[in-house]
Amino acid sequence: MAYNDGNPGATPVEAEDAPAGAASWWRPPAPPEEKRRHFASVKVLVAVVVVLALVAGGLGVRAYLQHSSASSKQAAVRQAYLGWWTAREKAYLALDPSGLRGLMTPAGYKQESAQVQQQAATGDPFRLVADHNLQVAVYSGSPYASVDDVWADHSVALDPVTHQPVQPDPDTTIADSATLKLVRGHWLVGDLV
Repeated sequence: MAYNDGNPGATPVEAEDAPAGAASWWRPPAPPEEKRRHFASVKVLVAVVVVLALVAGGLGVRAYLQHSSASSKQAAVRQAYLGWWTAREKAYLALDPSGLRGLMTPAGYKQESAQVQQQAATGDPFRLVADHNLQVAVYSGSPYASVDDVWADHSVALDPVTHQPVQPDPDTTIADSATLKLVRGHWLVGDLV
């Protein structure tokens, strides 16, 4: 019997089975049946790898689409909040909260309306001026979102006739949180904290 001479993993072969001059690790060619089985197992392995790649790719696409959807929801919440803020600025200047009604939940409107009416009792319009720093969170599987707004406040009361400031710019930082609710496809501002 001849043994492997430097080819790790080769099996010993009978010397008489090897052709003349062949290395001791030489094996005779595999019969056609064995080649077919080997080829079939390679095809199965390739198919498994392809399926795994497609599944992993599909999960990646789904994760991307979920992230994209979350990003668009956050953008919609941000837009709704800033639209509400613009209407709020007008409400305090006019001392009339009615422009906020379609942008807020009934509870939120009641809360904000009371604040506008409190300002109206002074007789002085109020100019809301803010530099916003927003953090938006949309809750998965829920019609709610929240906006944390740490804003630089430059709001001042105005003289009702001249509309000139009657107080200095406070230049303070305020942290507010607002809850928004998705109602019939529109984000409405709810309670404010």
